[in-house]
Amino acid sequence: MPIRAMLGTGTAAAAILAGHAWWLFAMWRDAYVTQAGSGFFQSAAALFALICCLRHSRFFSGGVVRNAWLYYALGAFLALSVELYGTFDLVFHGGAAGGPAVPGAMETIPFVLFMMALRHHREEAGPDSRIPVVRYYLDICIMTASFISLYWHYLLDPHLSAPLYRDSGMLAAFLGTGVVTAMPVGLLALALSGRTVAGVRVLVPLIASFGLMAAARFRVLHLALEGGGARDFFQADLAEAFGYLLLGISAALNGWDEMHRLGTERRNERRQGFSRIIPGIAIGVIVVAFTFGIRHQNALSIGTLTVIHLLLIRLWVGKRAFMQTERALSEAEEKYRNLVENSQVGVFSAQYGKLTYVNRYFAETFGYEPEEMVGTSFMQYISGEDRERLAMEIARLAMNHGFTPSIAVQGIKRDGSSIHLEVQATRTVQRGDVIITGTLIDITERKLAEEMVIRSEKLSVVGQLAAGVAHEIRNPLTSLRGFTQLLKARSQGDQNSAFYDIMLNELDRINYIVGEFMLLSRPQQMQQLEPHDLRELISSMLPIIETQAIIHNVAIHMDWVTPVKPVLCDKNQMKQVFMNVLKNAIEAMPDGGAIRIKFDSGGGAYTAVQITDEGPGMPAEVLARLGEPFFTTKKSGTGLGLMVCYRIIEAHNGKMTIRSEKGKGTTVEIQLRTAMDEWSRAMNI
Repeated sequence: MPIRAMLGTGTAAAAILAGHAWWLFAMWRDAYVTQAGSGFFQSAAALFALICCLRHSRFFSGGVVRNAWLYYALGAFLALSVELYGTFDLVFHGGAAGGPAVPGAMETIPFVLFMMALRHHREEAGPDSRIPVVRYYLDICIMTASFISLYWHYLLDPHLSAPLYRDSGMLAAFLGTGVVTAMPVGLLALALSGRTVAGVRVLVPLIASFGLMAAARFRVLHLALEGGGARDFFQADLAEAFGYLLLGISAALNGWDEMHRLGTERRNERRQGFSRIIPGIAIGVIVVAFTFGIRHQNALSIGTLTVIHLLLIRLWVGKRAFMQTERALSEAEEKYRNLVENSQVGVFSAQYGKLTYVNRYFAETFGYEPEEMVGTSFMQYISGEDRERLAMEIARLAMNHGFTPSIAVQGIKRDGSSIHLEVQATRTVQRGDVIITGTLIDITERKLAEEMVIRSEKLSVVGQLAAGVAHEIRNPLTSLRGFTQLLKARSQGDQNSAFYDIMLNELDRINYIVGEFMLLSRPQQMQQLEPHDLRELISSMLPIIETQAIIHNVAIHMDWVTPVKPVLCDKNQMKQVFMNVLKNAIEAMPDGGAIRIKFDSGGGAYTAVQITDEGPGMPAEVLARLGEPFFTTKKSGTGLGLMVCYRIIEAHNGKMTIRSEKGKGTTVEIQLRTAMDEWSRAMNI
């Protein structure tokens, strides 16, 4: 609404109020004229409220807000009709000489319509269950009954010659006044509970409006019981007119600014807290008053019984609402718990660097139980290389500086083995405390698959290169070796014969490399797969390799106690793998040491062989490149030996893992499927 229109509305209301007050002051001496003018100004105030409410209802195409102001408009129209009827009756028929009568049923009907508007105000905040609505109206009844009972006992009873409940006419008028009182009580309850989206600038004048109307009705009732004269009623008339003017101003304010709402969420929470104690306040007031002023069959006794019954109903309704809410929360909590606990993603929350919650998948990823990890630091489960990086990211997140969408780190399991993880995290604030929540996924298999793809691509390229090189080199190499042998035979006793031996050795070395190239290009072509005992297979090789071990002062110790299940393999190719691994272990200890060979069948589908040396070990950057073509740490190495080993093990559906740490030696673990498991897989058993 434009400011000009708002100023016009305020000016009109001020003019009506000022005119009413001036008329009462100026015409004080003539009660008849004063009463007639007062009726006219009351009608003008009701008309003002009617116009403002109708204008405001046009701002809304429908819904509870529009309905609320339409009910206000209809109630103002009925009030206007009653006032006009009374004024015309006074002017044309002389009215009653003794002043206004006790408010009748017609004067109460507009407030019944106002109560309908109150119902729509209650629904402004959105749809709600039936129980809270019922509880809200019970609160209104309780507060109204408490106030009426106290007013009846302390202010009315002293002026009555007989108890009020024995006069049906007076009782009806009094109960009608109670209906009027329920309006400001209901609006105040709405404001305290924060259950409406109406702005404060609307609610405050509304509460004041109906508060003035209720006070006016109580004043009229009190004066009627005391037998007051006509002039005594003019204050009540002015208060009621002012109430209707405030009703119109409330409508104008709501139409002027829809942006202003009832407080913030925190303020609403406080108001809801106040609303919870309203019944308790009512009980306290009644109990105190009952203690100090009760007597047989008076207002307090009747009011107390009424309030007690209403409170019992209120408690029953509240209990049902609580049970329904508790059941809904319990079901939602159970669904959430099942979702999180059975999720195939690790879920965690942390506060002040300590884990406050982990689900089962998260704990099992590291090999722990959930209760074992709660209260510990997340960082202790991350490897030293990635620990600082992840800690920096979480610190940035805690300070609300953002977080990388996902960060890959290396974790440490309970048994000391490493796993690859992908971590995501978000930041929340609860009661001023920063809480980090996030998810964790084990991507070890994905990393291994990616490495295998990269390695396979490299091997494929190298294999193609090897096939071409071997084909191009082997034929001329054979000719060169033949001619060299012929020249050596013809130069027996020649001083150059020693050079021919050197040339033949180098040619043999070239032929060996070409042979590795050929194997690299076709490692999957295994000659014969048969069940073999790995311990017996390695034992047959020891006489060959021990000669080199003795030269380097290396002792080889093999586990003869642990039973070993046979594996299905190509005997010659597996000998090449173990020969290569043992040769590398010996060469890693130039100053001597020990090699330990252990076996583990473990009741599973794999039989594992662990070959451990006491060499200097390897750093992580070297370990990561092992198996790459032409990568070697030896001066005379080709970088193809381990690559061939990897290809042979992969062709056997096995796995080869190398673990090493600087200064702590190296362990090569080879896992091969047992012969029985391979047969079962082949037969789909």
